[in-house]
Amino acid sequence: MIKRLIWVLTAIACLVGLAGCATSLSTYRVAAQVADDGKPVHWLLPPSADTWSSFRWVDSVPSRGFYIDLPLRHSACAYFAKFPEDAPKGGALQGEVLPAAGGVVLRMKSNGTFLDDTSLRAAWSAWWSVAKDRWPGKCLGIDEKVLGQVLVERSPLQISELLRLYYGFDRSTRSVILRPGTTVCVSDVLGHVDHPTARFSAAGESCATVMSDGSGGAVFWPLAIPLQHISGIDPRDKKTQVVHPIASWAELPHKDLSGHQFILRYPKSLPIAPSDMPASDEPHIDPGRFPMLIAVNTEVEGAVARAMRCVVASDKQIEEFCGNKGFEATACGGPLQSNDPLNGQPPKCFRFGERGVITPRITVTVNGAPAEVPLGTTLGAALERFAPTLPRGLQSRTSDAVAQAAAQSVGSGVRLMRMFEGRPVAVDLSGAGTPPLSMVLLPGDQLSW
Repeated sequence: MIKRLIWVLTAIACLVGLAGCATSLSTYRVAAQVADDGKPVHWLLPPSADTWSSFRWVDSVPSRGFYIDLPLRHSACAYFAKFPEDAPKGGALQGEVLPAAGGVVLRMKSNGTFLDDTSLRAAWSAWWSVAKDRWPGKCLGIDEKVLGQVLVERSPLQISELLRLYYGFDRSTRSVILRPGTTVCVSDVLGHVDHPTARFSAAGESCATVMSDGSGGAVFWPLAIPLQHISGIDPRDKKTQVVHPIASWAELPHKDLSGHQFILRYPKSLPIAPSDMPASDEPHIDPGRFPMLIAVNTEVEGAVARAMRCVVASDKQIEEFCGNKGFEATACGGPLQSNDPLNGQPPKCFRFGERGVITPRITVTVNGAPAEVPLGTTLGAALERFAPTLPRGLQSRTSDAVAQAAAQSVGSGVRLMRMFEGRPVAVDLSGAGTPPLSMVLLPGDQLSW
């Protein structure tokens, strides 16, 4: 009864402004921060995160950084309690329990430049390893792994890193994690060695959409789900080949790939003549010369992250990863510990057609109508494609004062909505000065003007 009365009084204090309470922000926001090297960096802040600063006495060093609010179902902790009590230092977190509308949040603060996924998880683990034996561990009543994942999903993101953070793509990996909602199209090219001029000829385009399989993995819709598997490919057969050739999406043995995530790996070059193609009965010869689909078992924690290290291998070395060495390939970092769950879980690699070039696309909404754009399309590129009346060439001239002024006028007339925890939320571009035209679009984004 007393606890309920305290909660009611605190809620009333929040409403009248007598106490600081966590408020739920309603939009994504773009914030400009100065990085450690002194250069400005744009961050995308979801509704669950914002910036904070604390200026103390004269000559003291001010604290500033980001915070992330984690909703709690219940908590027996005292409101406004902090752990640790002092402001967080670089690379560390501080937790504070705050009342919120209809519940409680755990506000996690960082100091300085925000953390990437890996260091954020490490900082959370370090915080909880101490907090669990102190008052937070006795009154929060949380699942440390679940809340750690929520922390990452609700964290601010550096706009220039969105392509890597969402899809794992950068210039060194040349690979993309195929997330649900991505449409993947293959434009196959057939080689005619017996033709007098030994030429290539296009065989058309075949597309499929990646969907969740309900087991943490993905399948290619529409045929893969009802058909499961229609060819004689056995991905467990390692006797004759390590890269399996397929000619249609329905040939992927999805029944054997439950819980697997697909990675699309690009080569540095493609065969330029039919005579460079391996024989049809030797698809494993130089597999790295072709775009490949690599299936990794997500039921093993860390499998996808390690696979993204493995695919950095050269086009010749990738055969180790797709072959007998699997996750113990040189590019992966060498041998695994004997008790590592990745032992006995090799990737399954597939090559589409003869010289198939695989292109992932996403669907966004433009003025109420669905539109497909290549994965990696930026806000600026979409505006140039779909809004021809707006100023052209904005991305290449953002350092020019005139282009910046034009970009600002464009941003003021553009409305962008993005999904957040199952609901569309507006993206406020006004806080960054010049709208970040390099921001990568995601599946389900809604553009209007």
